[in-house]
Amino acid sequence: MIILLTMPLGIYSFDTQAGKLTRLTLGKYEYGGLSWDTNSVYLSHSNIDNASLQNEKDYRNATVGIVCAYSPGATSVVARGISQPHQILADSHKRLLISNTGLNRIDVVDLTDGQSRQVYLNNTTCDMIGEEKAGDHFNGFFEHADSLFVVSHNNGRKSKVWQLDSTSFE
Repeated sequence: MIILLTMPLGIYSFDTQAGKLTRLTLGKYEYGGLSWDTNSVYLSHSNIDNASLQNEKDYRNATVGIVCAYSPGATSVVARGISQPHQILADSHKRLLISNTGLNRIDVVDLTDGQSRQVYLNNTTCDMIGEEKAGDHFNGFFEHADSLFVVSHNNGRKSKVWQLDSTSFE
């Protein structure tokens, strides 16, 4: 089995049978989420040094992140204008869910027609408000049966998991 790993400054593959780690790329972007469907592999890139974001203005101006689709013979950008993209999920409803962590929302791209929309799970519209880390810091998705779980580490507060109907964002 081959496992793909994304880390902020690199992408690696790990062959579990051979016990071998291979660097696929290093330092091109700050990488975040990785997901796939039958057509493409999707990878989020923040295109910024995430550690440089110090206040609300920085986060709101850091909307240079993208998500790319990689498929045989083609690469395309499927989402733009993301601040600190973290995890992504190509779900069973042919949508790509993107944790737009810097703006404290979930961006949803319909993979059949490319239409996108933004979903807020509360009234906080940035990971930082002024100098305070007030956002939820969304960083995970998991789909199981008819449920979609959204995970946030909550910036030092207790982590939170939302359990939503898997069709919530339609």
